[in-house]
Amino acid sequence: MSDWTTPTYLLPDKTATTGTPALVTFAGEVWCFWVHGKLNNISYTATTRTGWTEPTIVDNSIRDPDTREIASGAITPYQVHATRSGSGKPLLAAASAGAILHLMFTSTTKSKDEEDQSYLYHLVYNAELKTWGRPARPADGRGVLMDVDPTLLPHSGPLALGITDGLNLLHLGNELQVAWLDADGTRRASVYQDYAWKDVTLSNNEGIVKPVSAMATLSERSVSHVLAFSSETQPKLIDFIAAIGSGKAPAAPEVRQDGIPSGFSTSEISACSFQEIGFYALLDPSTGKFKLFEFSDKSKPREYPGPEPAISDTVPAIEVAKNKFFCVWTDRKKKTLLFSVKPSLVIAGTMDRWMTYLPSDTRISRLTIPGTHDSGAMSRIPFVGCQMTTIRQQLESGIRYFDLRGGYGLRGEYTYPVVHHNVVPIFVKTLGSNLYDIPSWFDGLKVEDVFNTFYQFLKDNPGEGLIVQIKRDELDIENKLHDDEILIQFANDIWALTQKEEAGGCWIVESGKIPTLKELRGKIQLVRRFVEGMVAPDQRPEQRKKSYGVPVLLQWQDNAKDTALRPTNGVKVRLQDYFDLSWKETGLNPTREKWNVIRPMLNAAWQAGQSVGQGQVQNSGSTEDTWFLNFASGVQAPKKDASISNVIGSVVSIIKGQAHSIATGFWFNNWFPIVDPYGINAMLLDYFNDPIRQKGGYGTIVMDFPEQPSDLVPALVRTNFTK
Repeated sequence: MSDWTTPTYLLPDKTATTGTPALVTFAGEVWCFWVHGKLNNISYTATTRTGWTEPTIVDNSIRDPDTREIASGAITPYQVHATRSGSGKPLLAAASAGAILHLMFTSTTKSKDEEDQSYLYHLVYNAELKTWGRPARPADGRGVLMDVDPTLLPHSGPLALGITDGLNLLHLGNELQVAWLDADGTRRASVYQDYAWKDVTLSNNEGIVKPVSAMATLSERSVSHVLAFSSETQPKLIDFIAAIGSGKAPAAPEVRQDGIPSGFSTSEISACSFQEIGFYALLDPSTGKFKLFEFSDKSKPREYPGPEPAISDTVPAIEVAKNKFFCVWTDRKKKTLLFSVKPSLVIAGTMDRWMTYLPSDTRISRLTIPGTHDSGAMSRIPFVGCQMTTIRQQLESGIRYFDLRGGYGLRGEYTYPVVHHNVVPIFVKTLGSNLYDIPSWFDGLKVEDVFNTFYQFLKDNPGEGLIVQIKRDELDIENKLHDDEILIQFANDIWALTQKEEAGGCWIVESGKIPTLKELRGKIQLVRRFVEGMVAPDQRPEQRKKSYGVPVLLQWQDNAKDTALRPTNGVKVRLQDYFDLSWKETGLNPTREKWNVIRPMLNAAWQAGQSVGQGQVQNSGSTEDTWFLNFASGVQAPKKDASISNVIGSVVSIIKGQAHSIATGFWFNNWFPIVDPYGINAMLLDYFNDPIRQKGGYGTIVMDFPEQPSDLVPALVRTNFTK
């Protein structure tokens, strides 16, 4: 494994901070929040491909919805204050749930009798408007502030008055959980459901947890862990474990660490998780040194080497994402933030070049390849949006199969191919930015620009290879296979783009076999779901070039649960693309029905690999290996007729049938649990985290929103490495 990077200042101006920073993964990037040392303002930054964004203040200013400029002309920041008891430091916590980023912090206000009253504030981030506000139902409009009413949580007195430490936010399954320690050592918690906080009873409190100490939460393999210190003379680190949906903790907490290392504090702890591994950090306040530990399932923790040199004023914030371990802490001398990153956490290479480290004779049909469905559909239109990350972000996160849809605009307004989802063209301000669906504002996302992104990535990572499936959306292809001039034009335009000088000859347009990694490195295998093209409209059909990519158009079956394709003599494909999870067929459980066709295909792909490769991933096997294409995407679209059954089904489908709901379990662009209790992506993660799962190829898995959860793509990639 690679070493940690040299500790580097996170803040360009080296602003002094106070309290422990908070890290959270959101929209494919790691976000860091901290409190200004004197002003008590909250600021944040997020990772980019080359570093971090400029620090931004969390504010409740009213902004113009079009320009996003502050309407009043002055920024009105939120402030964080320490609670009366405990560490004396401000408490800050963040978590992402679906497409929403949540932030909680303690703040003090003056009451009528001029006594300080501490409250817990809850804000959410609007990724499109780049603004903060209170959690609100869509009909409520955009609010600017929400102080959590103590009456919503059945605890006496102002909510944050009794918080001593251990404020934690955790997104697990269909719940957003907040947990903290009261002054008497009691663990308190509430869950956020249907835009309201509800109390949760946590057992095993009586005298077990040390009062005025710290607590941390993490999720690992669908289990919630609450780490706290025991009340013994020599405290132990204990773990309260609860499975999703059980509503109960085990009879007694498990001991994670029998004895806290000498000199290390029980007043500070932070934690995070990655797949089946949990991590936590402890601090020695006398020396400023901290230690990192890891554990898995019921195993005892072992020390995990941390960054050096690192002398901290507080326990560091830790987060694992993008196949990297992020660590941020407060420098003891300058009181500003330092950060260090440990890459290559799971596999020999980082996620942007994982193929580079695999044997060259490996056939792509024998790999587990993460892919995206409707890869360019970064949209907020219901039933159109399928992704929250750009093509470049997908490439860097490990995605290697891209499903592109193209056309010429809703009204044929473009003379060049643009990215589509069905009849809807995708609009973009600048390539690589957030996308906004306002056609009058921006040009369409050109297919050529997406291709150029592919070329630059392969230039930067020549050991990688891509598979790009291109489909002609917008028109009824089945009825106009050979007769529509525009369809022929689309094929010709795509061919012309693949032959441009910028392409550098990287497209594999032959169709006779499934390539090995040696043949794919630095190149793009085309999978063609459009007509042959290569001819003018008045030429005879027999003159059309047919050996153009892997030609799956004629054999591709919509809504296929398990279909065998034979596009050429040298290529066998087994397809699962069951996307229309109709109300009639799936009812209230579209996610469960979808999983019931995904899982058998995963098992079949692995079994096929064992038969071909004698249990070894690197064997390329016979020349006619079967390539498994397993789509994890799906929707439950509203029905068109007005029968009572279809009206009911349509209402349910609008809420829980969008691509985001099926993939993540949450209503698109809102934190609102609506499926049981996961989406498909969490089911995939559980499948690959199961200890019985062996290394090997599980086929090409094509997903919506694969960055949710953030450790899903690395879990898939990891299966390709035998060690």
